[in-house]
Formats: sequence, structure tokens, C-alpha cells
Amino acid sequence: MNNNKSSQIIEIKKNGFDKYLITLPAESQENAKKKYASMAVRFWFYAEDADGYKKRNERQKIMNFIQLFFSEESLFPQNIYPEEERKYILKDLIDTESLEVDLRDIIQYLLEMPMQIRESFFYDACYIVSLDKQVVKKEVEFLIEFGKKIEIQESYKNKLFQFFWIY
Repeated sequence: MNNNKSSQIIEIKKNGFDKYLITLPAESQENAKKKYASMAVRFWFYAEDADGYKKRNERQKIMNFIQLFFSEESLFPQNIYPEEERKYILKDLIDTESLEVDLRDIIQYLLEMPMQIRESFFYDACYIVSLDKQVVKKEVEFLIEFGKKIEIQESYKNKLFQFFWIY
């Protein structure tokens, strides 16, 4: 875990998604990248609403995270994706907010991923719920339950709870 508070989901070269991607057949890699981004955005919106409130700082951070998918170090860099395609992907990602998010779908998806990627989702969840500096019981329960369902080790969960001041 780095000490810079930023999205670990975005950091595909550090969280193992790049390594996972190259294990897939070339023809399915593009769909895998889009699904990963879509699941991440849906998950961020879900975590944002874990306490029942959508706050400006949480929403702004999620929008920043979405933009980072288009950086040179992430999924859709401009040297590979033309501007029009990037705009289309961005619109699709932002539009996921209006979709009904079923956490079970995200959990099922993550259980098929390497542990390092699951840990990055858990890290981001802790980060998002702690942004407003008021982690309520409902959010802690969400994190504990989510961590169990994606098989996060108790020691990793405790380390993140301490790092983000979640008690």
C-alpha cells in the first residue's frame, strides 16, 4: 500500500490488471478493459452511496478517477485511442451512474480476478467512504461485508481501516 491517497483501481500497472490483461486472448482484451472500467465506476458510485448520501467531495473524487482512466498510464491513453473514441468511452462510463448497481455482479466479477485487483477495489472503497471524514456505522458494515465477500484478508482490512481512520 502506498502512502499517497489515490485510486489503486486506476493504477493498472501496479495493481496487476495489466498482467491479467495479457493472459487473455488478444481479441477479448478490449472488452476486458471496458468491463473493468465499467465495474470500477459502478463500484465507486456504489461506495459513494454506502451511507445513503452523495457528497460533493466524493463525487468530485470519482469524476477525477474516471478521468484518470484516460491517462498515459491507464486503460485508454490518447496515443492508442483517438479523441472521438475516448469521448464515447468517457460518456459510457459517466452514464453508468444511472444504471441500477447490483453489488453481487461486482463481487462475482472480482472473485474471478487476482487478489491484487480485489485489494485495489477494497482500497478504493475505504478511500471513498473516508473522504467526508465521517465514516458512519453503515459504511463500516458495508466495508466489512464487502471485504468478506471478495475474500480480503483480515490483516489487510485492518491495515486499511487504520490508514483511513475507519473504526
